[in-house]
Amino acid sequence: MSVDLAGFLGVVLVAYLVPGPDFLVVVQAAAAHPSKGRAAALGAQTGLCVHMLAAAVGLSLIAARSPVVFEAVKLLGAAYLVYLGVRAVLAGRAGTGRPA
Repeated sequence: MSVDLAGFLGVVLVAYLVPGPDFLVVVQAAAAHPSKGRAAALGAQTGLCVHMLAAAVGLSLIAARSPVVFEAVKLLGAAYLVYLGVRAVLAGRAGTGRPA
C-alpha cells in the first residue's frame, strides 16, 4: 500500500479551508458570547482532526470494506443524533434554552 502524503495533506487543507455547517454553528455561538464561539470552534476542529486521523490510519478503509463495521458506525451515529435531538426537545419544553 503506497501513501500519497501530498494528496492527503491537500485534502486535509481543503477540508480546513472550506466553510461548512460547523462554520455556521461557530458564528452563531460566537454571536451569543465569545467564549461559546471559542468552545464551538474548538469542538468543530477537534472533530475534524479526529476524522482526519481516523482516515489516515485506515478506519475509513476498514468501514468501507466491512459492511458490518459500516452499519455499526452508521447506527451509532444515528443513535447519537437522536439522543441530541431528544435533549434539545426536552430543553425547549423546559423553556431553559439549554440542553438538559
